[in-house]
Amino acid sequence: MTHSDKLKDLLQNKETQCSYKIKKLKKKMTIIKWFSISISISTILILSIMASTLILSPIAISVLSIISATLVGIDCKFKFHNKSFEKKQLMDKLNKIQTKLEYINSCNGNLTEQQYQEIFKEFNTVL
Repeated sequence: MTHSDKLKDLLQNKETQCSYKIKKLKKKMTIIKWFSISISISTILILSIMASTLILSPIAISVLSIISATLVGIDCKFKFHNKSFEKKQLMDKLNKIQTKLEYINSCNGNLTEQQYQEIFKEFNTVL
């Protein structure tokens, strides 16, 4: 197996892993987005009940306030735990892998030992 073939296999495996992680991260971001929306709607409903003209006992108002504050806190935690930076890093890594694959293909298997070592060291790490 030539150096080019070894690097192609390595980079194709890394590309597959990176693509899988990006898809997984996108799914997580979608779930967090919908969870955040449902929390926001629940908080609005609780606050509108508290502001309505219904006569509520002081205990009910206290409980609703605590629930509303807890929901807002959870929502803020999810919003501050932003996954877009991680997604951008993975996208950059994927682009870099694809660029190196194109370079290896353009060399038609004529990689020097030094080029092979540089590329191998760069991409032989865990994603």
